[in-house]
Amino acid sequence: MESSAGDEPGAPALDVEPISGSQAVGQLKWGGFRLVATYARRHPRPFVLGVSGGAIFGLSTVGSSWALARLTDDVIRPTFAGADPPIAAPFLLFIGMGVLRVISGVMRRANAAFLRYDNLATWQELVVRRLVDQPLSFLRRHGTGHLLGVAETDALASVEMLGPLPYAIGSVVLLITAAVWMVWIDWMLGLVALALLPCLAFSNHLFQRRIDAPAAAVQQQLSDLAGSVHEMVDGFGVVKALGLEQQVGSGVDEHISAVMRAKIRERRIRVFYEFWQEV
Repeated sequence: MESSAGDEPGAPALDVEPISGSQAVGQLKWGGFRLVATYARRHPRPFVLGVSGGAIFGLSTVGSSWALARLTDDVIRPTFAGADPPIAAPFLLFIGMGVLRVISGVMRRANAAFLRYDNLATWQELVVRRLVDQPLSFLRRHGTGHLLGVAETDALASVEMLGPLPYAIGSVVLLITAAVWMVWIDWMLGLVALALLPCLAFSNHLFQRRIDAPAAAVQQQLSDLAGSVHEMVDGFGVVKALGLEQQVGSGVDEHISAVMRAKIRERRIRVFYEFWQEV
């Protein structure tokens, strides 16, 4: 959104100065951390619970493997050897790790949703308030449907990363814990596993570079579609009176097709990356 020189004085300025590519990369790196910190400050409870659930889930996953090893060494192998070992403690340990993993998984998933949708409502309200504060000259230059689309899709895109955030933190905790345990058990095997980390980091860097443009295209097409739909609903009476249903409907269909094509391009990149990660 832009503001012209003819806007009323005293209105919030929306002018954005152009920046170079290196500045954009630097702002993107640190701006993401600042954005997450802002989300956490606005809704600290689901953030803390979601991140804690993800971390506990990672630890309990490794703990389940350790409990299974204890059950195998202390109960199953002695039993096959003809001994009669105590089974209560190893079984309770194994079951307890499983219960802890389930509880932490539910806590992680539920609070990830709370964090995302609480922030979505907050930012939609802030965007609408910012639009309401703009001068009339700005509002005349932008259709109501476009402004409503901005308030909806921009806020939705800004909180999209909050859903997988607790999962990502849990994966990091799981990776670090498993790596330390693996090195402690067999340092050669642990070093081989650690050698794969730079490859994963490099592939993730390439994925981020390739997905940026398709993701931005999806965001733009969704914004255009929302604006077109809102404007069609606002002017439904005029469209009906002039008999322009077919023309307006075809315009909406074009926006829907554009969104579908953009999402397919983005999804192809994601599927290829996920397949490569599995391999």
